Amino acid sequence: NFNKNVLVENMKIHDFKTHGIQFNGFDGITIKNVDVGPNRKVDRLSPYYAHMKALLPVYRRMVDDEQIARDVCVNFRSDGRDDDCVYMKDMIEDVQTSLDMAFEYVIFDKDWDALDMADYDATDNPVMFRKLSLWKENRDVLINDHHSTQTATLYGIFLNYIGSNVIGWYAGSETTKSRNVFIDNVKVHDLHHDTYENIAFSQGELTASQRILNCLNAPFNAYHIFGDDEVDTISECNNYIQDNGASKKCMNWRKDGLSYVGNTISDIQILSFELINNYGLSWNYCSAGAADMAALADFAIRGVPFADKTPLLVGSHDPMIHPGKGVMGLRLNGVDYVDIKDLKIENIHSSTGLGTLLGGPYETVVSQQAPYMNGFSMNMVNGLTATFSTNIILSNVEVSHIISNTGLAYGVAVWYETHVNIFGKKGLKIHHVHAGQELAPSDEFRRDSYPNLKPEACAFRIYDDVIYNAVVKYDDNANNEENVDISCISGHTGCLMDNDDYSNIGYVQSCEEDGEMINMNHIAQSKKFIDNTGVGNITDKKGMYIMIGSVMLLLMAIIYYYKFSSKAMTKIVSNTEDTPLLNQGQAVYN
Repeated sequence: NFNKNVLVENMKIHDFKTHGIQFNGFDGITIKNVDVGPNRKVDRLSPYYAHMKALLPVYRRMVDDEQIARDVCVNFRSDGRDDDCVYMKDMIEDVQTSLDMAFEYVIFDKDWDALDMADYDATDNPVMFRKLSLWKENRDVLINDHHSTQTATLYGIFLNYIGSNVIGWYAGSETTKSRNVFIDNVKVHDLHHDTYENIAFSQGELTASQRILNCLNAPFNAYHIFGDDEVDTISECNNYIQDNGASKKCMNWRKDGLSYVGNTISDIQILSFELINNYGLSWNYCSAGAADMAALADFAIRGVPFADKTPLLVGSHDPMIHPGKGVMGLRLNGVDYVDIKDLKIENIHSSTGLGTLLGGPYETVVSQQAPYMNGFSMNMVNGLTATFSTNIILSNVEVSHIISNTGLAYGVAVWYETHVNIFGKKGLKIHHVHAGQELAPSDEFRRDSYPNLKPEACAFRIYDDVIYNAVVKYDDNANNEENVDISCISGHTGCLMDNDDYSNIGYVQSCEEDGEMINMNHIAQSKKFIDNTGVGNITDKKGMYIMIGSVMLLLMAIIYYYKFSSKAMTKIVSNTEDTPLLNQGQAVYN
């Protein structure tokens, strides 16, 4: 925060996990002759490995400095566990051993999977036997077999207002805006996002649906706490209680109750919280909070059940509670005066799958901010997106190959109170924007099929309301010539779920080449591929002024010109989407 007059010049930025470039709260940022991409695509150690690397020093200090932490021994109420109580000191050693084994597995190719516990006797070789016991318990917690980075969001460049923006989309004001951005000769490219949801859990309305969080403000994973066999049943009997609650299976399951399964990684976090919450240790050992963790400690240590008809499963976020925003080439969030020229954004791709239905058909979950995020949102792709950002000038900007396999794809998205001027003869070119590319046409996906909505493709999307108006000017050059070039846009539906509108400005042309980056047969079968008839033909503008023999044809040509080629914005007030900022319908510009 509070950077001033920063120059980022002549740089190649690549192999980053979440952000190529990010600035919060600044006045004067120049990014010139910079290449951003590709991002880091392989991450074999899980986020829970990272959690433990951060927390283990705290646990060591706790044992070193606090007598009570050395003396207290607890039992976990878990099926299949030994009855012996465990000390924090011993658990620290077990966690460190597990982390070391995971590191060796990934970095040095030590194949712990190939070793069999049956080959080692607990008496003759207790060290190896213990190691393999720990590996069996914690291997799937610490190793990321998915291999891609498990992050809810990926950015090429993110320029933000004062503060941070890790949860919602926008929470700033006029007084917190950043100012003065100059982007010149910048390329953002080859960003690939492939992630999946962390399935957390909450006690529902009792805690305002707040997920149970650890001392890093990160959600516990339901599979780690309850075991793989129970998660589906929790979903069936609790999240879908209206459909299944009266079934014999769910009534018997509820009568039997849940048991804590856990592992070394979850055990040590629960024990540390128990020492703080019930034995008087300082909350400085858990400075980030730990929302509703007392309920988890009661459940794991004392066998106290959660609130009636809970836990409820919650998805659509990563292992650090960040809601899914997908992948974005350039994001502007609460910025005033942005001068962009010679910017190229290309090959921004998400292969993230559909959202799970374990948590039910949610429209939004805790920490999502509608309308920016609706339903499952980790698979979204945006080339350039801006909200509450003013005095933006775009000149010679190209956005291409913006592709989501299962979700929405926007070339450029302009949100509330954002003002954009597309300037110069070569203003803005958008092509190859494809939404839901790998999904076959299906009635399963609709505008209300939460959490997985019909994949929306939009070259240039505008969303605002009657107070926070968006303003977009284009064809701003000496001869008022067209300076917005749009082609090759496809999806299961168009902008704002309109099957006939694939851009809120300009015209959409068909693809010039067959088969590039898209399956043309699939597009044709879906009948959603936009050709020249989709939103108006692109014709030689001069032809609009040629005298035609027929007065009727001339009149039709003039009407056509003013209807489809006018640079003036016209309001669309029939949109049925809700506005989060006002309790009324919004208007968008076309």
